[in-house]
Amino acid sequence: MNDESKGKVGQVAERDWSPYNLGPRPLTVETVAERWECSPSMVRKVINSGELGHFRVGNLIRILAVDVEKYEATRVKVGAPSEDMSSSATTFRPNIARAKRRREPMFPPTA
Repeated sequence: MNDESKGKVGQVAERDWSPYNLGPRPLTVETVAERWECSPSMVRKVINSGELGHFRVGNLIRILAVDVEKYEATRVKVGAPSEDMSSSATTFRPNIARAKRRREPMFPPTA
């Protein structure tokens, strides 16, 4: 290890992903939640619904930035700018509707 790669004790050094050609670092559920200004559980609901691509590393969920951008592109934007408004007025809000519960009978009907 050279002196540049050594950090102070207790600090985690930023990995250099370029030799592996992995592209940008994958996002966590919490990072996506901060980006969307929602709770991590809401991001997990979108993942569980199959609308947002992800992968798992053990129990950890990781999301590629490309998948987040694809999901955002397919959603309705609140305050979409008109010709006279600046684009800075546009804010992304996930359009997530609550799934209706299907109630199953406690006892199946007998024939």
